[in-house]
Amino acid sequence: MRGLRCDKSHNVRLERQQSQTAMDATGSVAAAASPLATGAAWKRFLAPYYILNTIALLVYVPIRYYYADSKELLERDSFLNIPREQEIFLLVSASIVINYRKKATVDGVVSVFFLNGKAGIIALLYYLDKRVCGWYFVYCAILFVAVGQPKYNGPHQLNPLNPASFDRLIKRVTAKTDVSWVVYFYADWSDHCLQHDAMVADLSLKYTSKSLQFGMVDVNKFPELARDFDIAVTSASWQLPTVIVFQKGKEVIRLPKVKEDGNVVKTILDRTGVTIVLQLEELSQGKKGNFPTAGRWAAHSAMGDSLGECCSGSALFIFNGVDLICGIVLTVYSLYLGVNGYAPLWLYAPILGVGGLLVLASLMSWCGAAHTSCSLCLSISSGLLVLLSLAEVTLAIVILTQGAAINKFLRDHQAELKLTDKQLRQFEKNKFFPAYVLLGLFAMELLRFCCSSELQRVRERQKFRYRKLSALRDLEDNLITVKKEHEISSKYADLREKYKNKYTAPDLTKATPSERQQLFV
Repeated sequence: MRGLRCDKSHNVRLERQQSQTAMDATGSVAAAASPLATGAAWKRFLAPYYILNTIALLVYVPIRYYYADSKELLERDSFLNIPREQEIFLLVSASIVINYRKKATVDGVVSVFFLNGKAGIIALLYYLDKRVCGWYFVYCAILFVAVGQPKYNGPHQLNPLNPASFDRLIKRVTAKTDVSWVVYFYADWSDHCLQHDAMVADLSLKYTSKSLQFGMVDVNKFPELARDFDIAVTSASWQLPTVIVFQKGKEVIRLPKVKEDGNVVKTILDRTGVTIVLQLEELSQGKKGNFPTAGRWAAHSAMGDSLGECCSGSALFIFNGVDLICGIVLTVYSLYLGVNGYAPLWLYAPILGVGGLLVLASLMSWCGAAHTSCSLCLSISSGLLVLLSLAEVTLAIVILTQGAAINKFLRDHQAELKLTDKQLRQFEKNKFFPAYVLLGLFAMELLRFCCSSELQRVRERQKFRYRKLSALRDLEDNLITVKKEHEISSKYADLREKYKNKYTAPDLTKATPSERQQLFV
């Protein structure tokens, strides 16, 4: 796929094929076989990348069999009360499930499985044998550096484009041309592009027709085309790959979309979503497609920002109220424990700190959400939310994992605390109550952080829109001023020419004898 060259002969051949297809008005376009159906695309999974990574995962089986008597992996954790080996497998599985939703292709899912699987095996080997773990880590590092994800080399209907062919086939088309183009901008070094190549090739085979053509542009070879369409080609860019639909030489829609302020909408390019949003089925059948115009997109964006600001502000108001109440309760509860000596310093002091931060962050967030001029308070409260969430989840884990230490402290100091046996049993029974409250607050902090971030983004977009509107108004005022100056200058020039012709003496050297005689008379 990447080895094809977009030279002049290829473009001429492509134009001949298109003209021949257009002349055959009664003929039907034969549907190309899908690479997933023919099986040619699956050959890429026999590449060294997949084979060596599979070996890296399967090698754990004989190693584990050799260390079958290891007791470190069979030790039960005091928190989950399951063997350490099962706990690591559970964490790896959870990580795979979480990252699975971020991948839209089989290649992406397999790469996530390899990455998390090798990380889990490294953790397991650390408890089995640190020497074996070191060698396995070296093998994984060499594999990561030397063997990359393979390129797609299966069947496709993507026409390689360079600046010359792009200008001739897409930009300089006549108004009567009904051919739409779907152009795929990619880079060889981008893993996201490598993972989407097979999907785009399959779409090109399925939807290429007389009215729809597919093209591809290598942004490494032709960065000027990427600049023309504002596609960032850095390693941290969310615009690789980018798919753009052109009709009559103009861009009508792209994925991922770019907002008015220049921010890229983070998009998962899955097969179904690309087909529906780009309306490939309709374009393949010769229909124009109902794509939103710039004005409609701006109107929907402004309406969405207003709705987002309203919802985020309302949710933030509620969360701040709950956090304020919880902060006051935690502060009073920790002071009660500390003053009466019902808990050690290492337990009630962090609870007191978390409660105080909750009160401070909720008040600052309230102020920032209520007044646009106090947006700085909203930003500071967002930073405090990160510290709060980390402190809450850490403290909750400490309480949940130190249940035996808390019971021992209560029993050793029962006489000093003046606790009866009934009160002692009640304290031991409810010793995890603060941890559950902290975990609930942690979940709420995540929601509050999302609402706060969304509110800040909406305000930034509105500020950008207001600045843009102000700049347009200034430009309009300047144009009006220039127009008035031009009108005044033209009127002055007309008057000057009029009076010049009226009062300036005629040139007698160019006059005829009869005209001179009349002038003298």
